[in-house]
Amino acid sequence: MKHFFKIILGFLLIVSCGGGGGDDPVTPPVVTPPVTPPVPPVTTYSLSVSAGTGGSVSSSGGTYNSGESVTITATADSGYVFTSWSDGSTNTSLTVTMDSDQTITASFELIVILEPGTPVLLSPVDDEPCQDGTSINDSQSEVNFQWQETENTENYILTITNLVDNSELSFNSDVNNKLVVLSKSEPYQWSVTAQGETGSTPAQSESWKFYLAGDAIVNYAPFPPELISPSSGANILALDNIVTLSWDGSDVDNDLSYYNLYFDDVDASTLLSGIDASTTSFDVSVSPNTLYYWRVTATDENGNSSDSGTYTFRVQ
Repeated sequence: MKHFFKIILGFLLIVSCGGGGGDDPVTPPVVTPPVTPPVPPVTTYSLSVSAGTGGSVSSSGGTYNSGESVTITATADSGYVFTSWSDGSTNTSLTVTMDSDQTITASFELIVILEPGTPVLLSPVDDEPCQDGTSINDSQSEVNFQWQETENTENYILTITNLVDNSELSFNSDVNNKLVVLSKSEPYQWSVTAQGETGSTPAQSESWKFYLAGDAIVNYAPFPPELISPSSGANILALDNIVTLSWDGSDVDNDLSYYNLYFDDVDASTLLSGIDASTTSFDVSVSPNTLYYWRVTATDENGNSSDSGTYTFRVQ
């Protein structure tokens, strides 16, 4: 019996050690980590931006990635104008694509302003009666004002002053003459101003005087005296309480006889002195802190006269 149990036990041991039916053991799979591709290097380029004399740029440049767009702007200083970038572009704003190292320069140019020439008056002639006017009616004539053409001029301004009432007329002209209708038998003063391009300084001619001839006028009154010094409204210091009054006068008939000087601190109605036509100045006594009025009349040998109008000045 013991021998039988030993046989059974040996059989069981053989079965249990047989490897489970003869299958091979399972081998776990090998996991391979993902391969990261290498990062290519970033290409960069340098941009250098500068401005020539007369302006500035919005950026001096820097370092930028390949393909990047950079916008720069040029600004001209006062008195200058932007002309171009070094690549030939003439727009003030420039966009640069960075595909290489680049150097850009903005160029500027000084603005040259051409000044107009000074007009030279031709007709009506200075200090003479104008008899070339075309009569329009009993009281008016059309006068052709003429002057020399000037360079660098865009237009002219003709200014005419009636010396009796100091009324002023102003006319624009694109050419060097202008037809104007004026009252006959009146004294006038005229001048011309030449105007050039923007930024230039207007150039003014001399001032000429003339009498516009009237019907059957044989003798003309003197031109109203032109008060020179002191100027109207001036504040002056009087040395030793003396002020010198000066003026200018003329007559187209050359028969000016004398001046009358009116001077006071009220209304220039007080006749101070009669003065020979060859004298155009007179010393007057004044007091400090006083406002004075003065005027001059001119009379010719035929009794024709004219009045300067009243000026004022204050002694400090």
